[in-house]
Amino acid sequence: MCFTTKNTDFSYWTPGASSNNVFVALKRQQIQQHYFRMIEQKKIIAAANSAYLKNLTSLESLINQNYAKS
Repeated sequence: MCFTTKNTDFSYWTPGASSNNVFVALKRQQIQQHYFRMIEQKKIIAAANSAYLKNLTSLESLINQNYAKS
């Protein structure tokens, strides 16, 4: 019987496969899931940084407008 896991490009066979092959496949899946989580976290951080910089630019613009009025 062949088992495949979501978001992976590998499969392993059981029964008949050595336990080491199953362990390697599961470890590879664990690393890959960690990698995908890291990518998602970086996307969230990038979006937050972008919003922060946009707010800073708006604030700077308001300060400059008020300074010019006075």
